Amino acid sequence: MLKKLKKVTFLLLLLLSFVGSFVTFQSTSKAENVSQNDTLKVEPQTKNLKFQNNNSNFFDFRLNKQDQINQDLVIKVTNPSHDQKVDFTTSINQATTSKVAKISYDGKGKSVKNLFDFKQIVTANDVNENKITLKPGESRELNFHIQTPSNEMFKNFNGTILGGIYIVAQPNHAKKIAYPIAIRINKGTSSPNIAMKKVKVDTTYKHNMVDAMITNNHPDMLSQINYKGTVVKKGTNDVVAKASRVDGQIAPNSQFKFEIPWLTKRITPGAYTMKVKIKSTDPQLGVKGETCFLEKDFTVSVWDAIVLNAKVTHSIPWLFIISVIILFGLIIGLIRWLLKIRNRREGLEK
Repeated sequence: MLKKLKKVTFLLLLLLSFVGSFVTFQSTSKAENVSQNDTLKVEPQTKNLKFQNNNSNFFDFRLNKQDQINQDLVIKVTNPSHDQKVDFTTSINQATTSKVAKISYDGKGKSVKNLFDFKQIVTANDVNENKITLKPGESRELNFHIQTPSNEMFKNFNGTILGGIYIVAQPNHAKKIAYPIAIRINKGTSSPNIAMKKVKVDTTYKHNMVDAMITNNHPDMLSQINYKGTVVKKGTNDVVAKASRVDGQIAPNSQFKFEIPWLTKRITPGAYTMKVKIKSTDPQLGVKGETCFLEKDFTVSVWDAIVLNAKVTHSIPWLFIISVIILFGLIIGLIRWLLKIRNRREGLEK
């Protein structure tokens, strides 16, 4: 009798999985409303700085093992308008990698295994994140200070520390405009370590997506990267999602979400494999560059598909709800029937 019960229950659960495969999936995400134009003229004063790479138009320091930085940094900001004032803010942020695989200084990304706090290395002398106003034609010098740690950890450090000053202006009745000024400290040599941390399904940009978390937990940046992501049904070559990014970057000790859209309007439960090909022609890698392949299995459950599809359609999955009610009704009815038969047999045996 128990074998019959298990068989019937299995068939009912199979029916539930079949019903779940009919539900669709997707999501939305807000893009940052940030661009660049000539609302402000921003000029980092790089001349006569110790350890400065004179070929760079940003703060770019190259150190030997025993070198230490302890000096002021100046950024000149000018409002070129003849008739409008400009309000802006500044912030000091660790460099991270944005979701479009570009290095970002807005402070919104996530860092991975950072040895040093960039906000302890670069500080503001007379500027904070409060609003600053420039009158038409007015200029102002923003003063910062950079001081590297004097401990043994920094003395033995090899790699890149990357961050920046992030200036955001908002003209009257206009969208925000960002001006990032990079600050890079190179010391010794290192190499990136790129891996795929996890994979999950999500709803983004009104489309079903697979998110692959790409990480670089070493203190070295990498540029000129082409990313190619493909999702296949596990054990097959059936492609269900794919995407690519060209001329990408990844910051030191950072991670970013590589979003790959599903090819159809429907996501179905099952086992899948995420495959990511990463090829970089960054000059530090030599003439041929380097290519690596990352792979990770993941599973989409029936419940995950139902929830995500409901977000896309903004409707109640009545078919699923009715099927669940029927399923539970059948299971309860089956259990009552089996108990009734068992009680009848026990009565006959007495």
